[in-house]
Amino acid sequence: MIHLFMNDMQASTANGRVLVVGPDGEQGQTICEGLSLVSYEPESCTTASEVQEILEQGPCRIAIVDLDLPASLDVIRAVRTSSDNTGIVFITRPENVQLRRSALMAGADDFVLKPLSMRELMIRLEALEVRARLRPKTLLEAGDLRVDLSTRKAFRGERQLALTPTEFRILEILMQNPNRVVSRQTLCELVWSPEWEGMTNVIEVHMNRLRNKIGRREAHQLIVTVRGQGYLFRVPEEDGHLEWASRGLGGSGR
Repeated sequence: MIHLFMNDMQASTANGRVLVVGPDGEQGQTICEGLSLVSYEPESCTTASEVQEILEQGPCRIAIVDLDLPASLDVIRAVRTSSDNTGIVFITRPENVQLRRSALMAGADDFVLKPLSMRELMIRLEALEVRARLRPKTLLEAGDLRVDLSTRKAFRGERQLALTPTEFRILEILMQNPNRVVSRQTLCELVWSPEWEGMTNVIEVHMNRLRNKIGRREAHQLIVTVRGQGYLFRVPEEDGHLEWASRGLGGSGR
């Protein structure tokens, strides 16, 4: 039965932790098996305390919540509080119209009616993935360097960096253009004004301070000076991938 709906799914579904809350027995097993077949990593639990323990390990990519669970609304709120980017789908009975409304108001994204159709559930999860890819990213990451565009804060590991607004903007532009040279002229125009003439020495001062705050040795490995051109934010292959909030900000070197 699982293989029937698998034939309609793309095998390239991205890996990620999926929290399955509530369904137990045969239904819970079927959901977890189906998720595993499309490269998700399901974690099943049936109580709010278990949910909290899992969320403390980090946010999940998707949460599937059965509204028959007594604390289901609290679970949805807890998942949404842990991350704005987690997709939440709940399973509910057709007659539970008011509860369905409450779940959506609590932060859920979508729902599937009982009796559960695995094909329908997978379609909803696929739609969540598509919307997530189209949604502008708010977190830039490279190794242990993180820049949160929504809160305007930057971190190196667990340490928050005390960046000025100008330093934050420079780092943001560079990280939004990974492995591409951004000229001094472009940085000056975007950070200060189109009247950039004569300000290139200012950018060097701010870049020096930025590198010191990131950690000078590590910063020189990430932010590379390209002589006569500008700066390049280098993402080492061993550090994995870099997500950026939008494309084209800052442009490439001129």
